[in-house]
Amino acid sequence: MIHARSFPLLLVALAACAQSPEGLFETPQGDGPRVVFDFDRRPLPEIPFPNDIATRPDPSSPTGLRVNASLVAATELEQTARRRIDELSGFGVYQPISVQFDAPLDLDAIYARHRDYRRPDGRDYDFTNDAVYLIDVTRDSPDFGKPVPLDFGEGNFPVLLRTPTQYWEHDPKTITAALAFESYEEDLNGNGRLDPGEDLDLDGVLDHPNVYAPEDGNPALDPIRDLVSFYEFETNTLVFKPVLPLREKSTYAVVLTNRLLGADGEPVRSPFEYVNHAAQTDDLRPVVDALAEFDLGADDIAFAWTYTTQEAAGQLVTLRDGLYGEGPLAWLDEDFPPEMTKLFTMVEADPTAPDEPPPTNPYILPSERLKKVLGPFAMLAFASFGISDTDQLVVTHDFYAYHVSGKFRAPRLLDLVDEGTLDARAWPENLRDPSLRDRIDSHEVQFWCAIPKKEYKRDPDKPAPVVLYAHGYTSNKLEQLGLALHAKFGIAGCSIDAVLHGVSLPEDSKSAASALLNIYGMGPAFEALAENRMEDMDGDGTLDVGGEFFSGYMFRTRDNLRQTLLDWMTLVRLIRSFGSTNMLDVDGDGKPELLGDFDADGMIDIGGDDATFFASGTSLGGLLSAMLSAVEAKVVAGAPIAGGAGLVDLSSRSEQGGVVEALMLRMMGPLFVGEPTGNGDVRIYELFPNGNIDTRYDVAYRAGIEPGDTVRVTNLDTGAARCTRVMPMMPPPGYENYEGWAGASNCSLNDAGACRTCPEGTEGTYACDLAGTFRLGVAADAGDRVRIDVFAGGDVATIEGDERDCYIDDDAVLRASVDRFDALPIHYRGKDYPQGSPLVALEDGYGFQRGTALLRRFLGIAAIVVEPADPAIFAPHYSRDPFTFREHGKEFTKAPTNVMDVTTIGDPNVPPNTGTSIARIGGFIELEEPDPRWGKTPNRLLIDEGIVTGIPWLEVRGADWGPVLVDVDNLSDSTNVLAQDPAGSVDSLVAPRTQPPARIAVQTPGTTDGKSGIIYPIISEYRGVHGFPPPGLTGLPFDVGQFMEHFIGAYFDSRGTQVRYEPCMAKLAACDWVPVPPSCAADPAAQGCD
Repeated sequence: MIHARSFPLLLVALAACAQSPEGLFETPQGDGPRVVFDFDRRPLPEIPFPNDIATRPDPSSPTGLRVNASLVAATELEQTARRRIDELSGFGVYQPISVQFDAPLDLDAIYARHRDYRRPDGRDYDFTNDAVYLIDVTRDSPDFGKPVPLDFGEGNFPVLLRTPTQYWEHDPKTITAALAFESYEEDLNGNGRLDPGEDLDLDGVLDHPNVYAPEDGNPALDPIRDLVSFYEFETNTLVFKPVLPLREKSTYAVVLTNRLLGADGEPVRSPFEYVNHAAQTDDLRPVVDALAEFDLGADDIAFAWTYTTQEAAGQLVTLRDGLYGEGPLAWLDEDFPPEMTKLFTMVEADPTAPDEPPPTNPYILPSERLKKVLGPFAMLAFASFGISDTDQLVVTHDFYAYHVSGKFRAPRLLDLVDEGTLDARAWPENLRDPSLRDRIDSHEVQFWCAIPKKEYKRDPDKPAPVVLYAHGYTSNKLEQLGLALHAKFGIAGCSIDAVLHGVSLPEDSKSAASALLNIYGMGPAFEALAENRMEDMDGDGTLDVGGEFFSGYMFRTRDNLRQTLLDWMTLVRLIRSFGSTNMLDVDGDGKPELLGDFDADGMIDIGGDDATFFASGTSLGGLLSAMLSAVEAKVVAGAPIAGGAGLVDLSSRSEQGGVVEALMLRMMGPLFVGEPTGNGDVRIYELFPNGNIDTRYDVAYRAGIEPGDTVRVTNLDTGAARCTRVMPMMPPPGYENYEGWAGASNCSLNDAGACRTCPEGTEGTYACDLAGTFRLGVAADAGDRVRIDVFAGGDVATIEGDERDCYIDDDAVLRASVDRFDALPIHYRGKDYPQGSPLVALEDGYGFQRGTALLRRFLGIAAIVVEPADPAIFAPHYSRDPFTFREHGKEFTKAPTNVMDVTTIGDPNVPPNTGTSIARIGGFIELEEPDPRWGKTPNRLLIDEGIVTGIPWLEVRGADWGPVLVDVDNLSDSTNVLAQDPAGSVDSLVAPRTQPPARIAVQTPGTTDGKSGIIYPIISEYRGVHGFPPPGLTGLPFDVGQFMEHFIGAYFDSRGTQVRYEPCMAKLAACDWVPVPPSCAADPAAQGCD
């Protein structure tokens, strides 16, 4: 994808006319491993990456550069991605760095120099003896000449999968415990050669576990628990990553010193005459002085290169400035002024109270009225948490006065073109393009706000502060009614539906919900409740919640997130305009109310130019609120819940339903799968993502296919061909204890009831999941013609190249072939495929295989693409380096934001390593200095206790405790100390408790009284839970939902200056500083009252 830019090569040629260009130092003689620098490698050139050699000059770019990506690709899917990458202004600030060598490295030397935490004093990230450095060489940077902490697989970025079986059925690669690294041994006889029958996955490579025996030599441990993630043995590639994001629009030097050794003990070597490419010498000169601090000179440099980071978060700052009439997008304020375009009618006369007069203000929904139906709605909305009752949730709504909903108009940068892939229809890369004004459109966005009663506000005569609550993936704006209950602290809540989201109700549920609302005179509110932003993605007549929000279309995923952030910032601008003008007459007295005076009492209820905002949200909302806390100038405190930093780190380990299907299945698919029917033939079907749902259609049935046969799938339109084997009926070596896809049934939408089922209790076994099956993906665009061929035997194919191109021997015997939809007719996305019509790919896909270098490299490139919507690049700007904004002629630097990150222990959907990364990047988790309480740094404590990895089966406390997660914060103050013994457990869990608890909360940088940090609630010690439920719903002895509601509410009430860890917070009103709900004060024995 990336090749040399013409600019530096031209400079080299011109300089040659005068004198030969030189590097920093001549490459010394030696026989050590040489850096691979191969521009001709396909599909991706193999050069140290990222690398400014792979850029071109562009004066319109904010960095002066653009990534120089080859546009040649077989599919439109990849061509579009390459074209969009070609527009990027630089490389990632948080992406992996990789460099390949032509011979193996000495990993002991890396362990010795990049495992500082193993020192007796517990210090970490001491640069003194490192072998590899990453140094800021941007001369006007505040970090000029400083090295960056690097992770060489020491635990900050785990790659092990909690559930390796989740990527669908019949995948022999399920045995690998990581997505991009191999953990299966194919060399059955140990002779080091690829013998017939050993290449089980038919990828042309003799696979070995990516494990380093000296580090993982304890036979009592699972042999893959220490899978090496910083070195790829198959390709001799070193892979490392900055622990903290780099600065945007800055140039960095990667320096490999002569401390980096080959397996032969010799230092690694440059591929050039000098230790660097001559075109980069000037940029590299500062490293000589920087290395001197560590007693290294130019003669200690084995190889070095530079790369420049892109503008990422800065684009959203430019957009926000534009909303307030400043910067190159100042016209946004003129074209899309703050304006409420609709106010929903919410109530009418209550049939259950015939003696009460009709409401004089139909535009607000009184909380007392909503409470009558809140229980049933909550049961439906939060069912996944195992609800026992909703009474406590209902009484918590005593503190609210009313709810209001309306619409506003926001700039829309999506779909400015109406053709091509979803990547083509993402935001334009150059937001400073003057033609953008003529092309940009707008859309209406709904808000729903819950307003507290005046008596609970700090000042009853002032507008209430507002928590901006962002909902989770496939959820909606009403989620705040269970998870942002801060009215007892006088805090209002506002929410919007994210792009492609909204309340998703089946038709029968719609009528039931509408009828229930009508019973109590809330029928008009149904319009506001049901308003949504969903789309019918597949043309089946049903709106699809979440749709393609997260998907394998990298640019679209990035910009669905950024568009939602832009919508949020536009809402903040609207709320700040409250009180500046009038709106409609809401109480029927013939006089218009002030904009924002929804209850017509003469004062605005929230907002105003000096309004106070907080940001919170769960899951997807955790991502959004983590970014909003930095990029919205008026947010003073944030509490992102179950969010994460490092979107590729997140997606490559996530088990989030819908995300796995939309993203991973498009990366791996379209898949063509075969399985024996038990009747002598094989059912062949196509598996692919339909939006965020995995979808199957039967293709054909064929007899005569035998275990061990070779299957080839060919894209007839591109010529690409891939091969695999039909798996043997009995488990091959290494598969004796195989655990596979747990779902036995895999019915196709067009099957005739013949989908596979297995005897009860055998689901996921080798016999059910793999015996006699095959599965193979191929890169394709939707509509590409495909042929499936099955050849007798397993040694009839030759595999070549990084893309695993498959060539079949001329004398191979063809057993079966499929190039038509032979099974049953198919109707998909509005198109009919009659029986007998040509076999085609029904969806786009990249066709990657698990455990391959190509997938690993793709994920590294994807990290660059999605970064502008990654919380990782916003977290440094909470308080360490706040953004500078402009509003209506004024420039100011944002005051530091106090942020308490909330990461639930063992979260399967947003892996806790990514939640931890938010706090680490924010500067709240100490990296270098040990804490005397544990004799190690807080960062190392979180890694060693298994919090970062979040995988129960790793048994971090040993076999006695078994597969449990550690409770690092011990919020319940439990005192249980023995394995499997609940004595002293307040929360009923038998989790090990870190002593003393971590409870990380530090002074917010740049403040005198602010507090920032991270909190780790735990709900299940054996499986972990994503987020936490609303208060009172689960009936657990320690109500984590109630505790966290008080924790976040009190934190916001103090504007982020107070952090409380009091066990009484798990009760409704047991703390003396928590007000008692009025209904409980009137009747303490009432339902829902403690």
